[in-house]
Amino acid sequence: GANLVWYCIPPVEFFPRLLQGDIGFPAAISIAIVGGLVWVDLAFLRRTFCKEFCPYGRFQTALVDPGTLTLRFHPDEAERCIKCGACVRTCPTGIDIRRGFQIECINCGRCLDACREVMARRQQKGIIRYTFGTEGKGPAALLNIRVLLLTMVFLVLSGGILYSVWHRPIATLKVQRLATVAPRVLDSGETAIFFTGYTKNQTTQPIRVSIEAEEGFQLNGPVTEISLEGGERKRIDFLILAPAGQPMIQTELLLRDQGKEPLAKAEVTLPPTKEN
Repeated sequence: GANLVWYCIPPVEFFPRLLQGDIGFPAAISIAIVGGLVWVDLAFLRRTFCKEFCPYGRFQTALVDPGTLTLRFHPDEAERCIKCGACVRTCPTGIDIRRGFQIECINCGRCLDACREVMARRQQKGIIRYTFGTEGKGPAALLNIRVLLLTMVFLVLSGGILYSVWHRPIATLKVQRLATVAPRVLDSGETAIFFTGYTKNQTTQPIRVSIEAEEGFQLNGPVTEISLEGGERKRIDFLILAPAGQPMIQTELLLRDQGKEPLAKAEVTLPPTKEN
């Protein structure tokens, strides 16, 4: 229950608040409900949940192929089995692995340990062990179309992630027009259009940035020398001054560092302005 609540309350805040009895009603009721369900599961259902309701075994039967690493009782060595029943007694879901693959099996390996212990007294290796597939090919069973396709997908996704991390921008800029505030015509004839910007420092080091407009437009507001600590996200309210008689256009705003290097950009749409 606490693990679920930690998505909303960081652990460093959770424990002091818990000791003070100040975690709040939503958090308290969430812990009570989740904790109660888990307790009922452990106290009454136990492995019945794994055996009857857990989807793992159902997925396993659909995804298994000749190269899947699987816990198996080897039928070609069945004559060595002394029928002690240790594998059945230790199984948490109550199955008999000697009867072959079953969807209730959760691959925990307890039967493997039990069989090894019994057979070790007879100076023999266990009959139950993990194998790649059911045909005795060993690791060579991994050389199949499914594994090759999954490997290709994994490599493509990994390459995409590495490329994204390597080319990750130092900072980001997102801008949206304030729909609740109408543009205002100033005495100079220019039109003031109001915007809100959000910029974030994606590094761990503090930086200073400025927001600049394309030539022909002027920004008013706290858009220069914006200090951002590592990982900080900041909101900036500003306005753009557009000349009179301008049609609706799209323009870009640039986020630059102190060396005037562009870090990010954002497109904004300026509505048409009236003539003087």
